[in-house]
Amino acid sequence: MFGSKGQSANELLVIYMFVMLIFTIFVLSFAQDRSAEIQASKVRLADSIGERFAYELNLAARSGNGYSRKMNYPMTLDGITPYTIILNNISRTVDINFTVGATNYTHSFPIINTNAVVTPNIPALLPDGTPYGYVLHSTNLQFSRGDMYIQNIDGEILISTITYFVSTPWDMNIAATPDEIKPYGNTSTVSVFVYDQFSNPIPDGTLVRFQTTLGMIDEFAPTINGTANATLISGFDVGPAMVNATISVGGGQLSRSIRVSIVGI
Repeated sequence: MFGSKGQSANELLVIYMFVMLIFTIFVLSFAQDRSAEIQASKVRLADSIGERFAYELNLAARSGNGYSRKMNYPMTLDGITPYTIILNNISRTVDINFTVGATNYTHSFPIINTNAVVTPNIPALLPDGTPYGYVLHSTNLQFSRGDMYIQNIDGEILISTITYFVSTPWDMNIAATPDEIKPYGNTSTVSVFVYDQFSNPIPDGTLVRFQTTLGMIDEFAPTINGTANATLISGFDVGPAMVNATISVGGGQLSRSIRVSIVGI
């Protein structure tokens, strides 16, 4: 009797182990299929993003001067997986790449024009340090915000991941003609050239404020083709007249100064 019970227990154990083996094989097979499905889904998503980047740049190149457009893209492929987009000037492509496990995935999409100005200017480098293009997006870089602005200005493609679209005062140059005058009502023209983030003149009518430590000067002057002109008039005093030009930028100011010498007769 005991031998029969022992044999039955052994048979049940063998059956249980067989069932567990089949179940384990099923689970492993399901996990592998699921992993392959997830990877394939990431590849499809990456391809769609890379293709859209290339499409937007090609559209800007074909549309010509004056084209402007904002595009949105995901910060990560699936909410988790980081990825990088590179404008490749050597192969004339947009390259998208990411890593899944031990596999590095890269795909390239052809573009018409690599004559581009990229802001912020983050070069993509070969292993030996040679620049070959620009990083348009990288999940691991702080500048990426999920928005991109693309413009065509005189055939040059302007690509920016900074959140602006309209022309914004970026920098200014100041000059005085002449830079030395006599007292008692003599004049000097102080000129300020203001350009935007794309190195173009800012829109006409932008007001520049002028101040001087000696003499008198127009308090405000509007820009025309990016340039604002103010007239400095000397008074009775001689010495250096420090002329300051200021323009409002968002919540701050952009300012430049120049010295005009007022010398005695």
